Amino acid sequence: TVSGKDRRWGVEQVKAAYVDAEFCYVLPGDSPSSRRLSTCILAGAVPVICSDRFVPPYAFLHWGDFSLRVAERDCADSVVVLGTLERERVRNLQAALSEVQPMFDLRPGDPTAQARTVQGVMDSLRFLSLRDHIAKTNTENL
Repeated sequence: TVSGKDRRWGVEQVKAAYVDAEFCYVLPGDSPSSRRLSTCILAGAVPVICSDRFVPPYAFLHWGDFSLRVAERDCADSVVVLGTLERERVRNLQAALSEVQPMFDLRPGDPTAQARTVQGVMDSLRFLSLRDHIAKTNTENL
């Protein structure tokens, strides 16, 4: 339980806060991957990634379609910017987010979720391999 000044947050309150949120900050942690990111995505909150070192999972996804990226030095000021985003832009982010949500559903014991995860990893590896091959070919042709 996380304690605040005048209220205590249990699991249900935290879940409700994520689900009610339009945006969710994903702050740097002690590892490149974070459960915060998938929690935001599964809750339907547009991730606002405040990190200069973020390496996205599923490299083939178009992260700019369903998330926002903010430099660490600008993170505190980004709250104001989020309030000025046009409703159409927010709706587009949310629509794209709903399309990628299944890739982040990692529930144990759910064979469909596990198959999606394995497929996503394989797609990422193919994407990275192709990207590296193209970069190498372009370098060789210079």
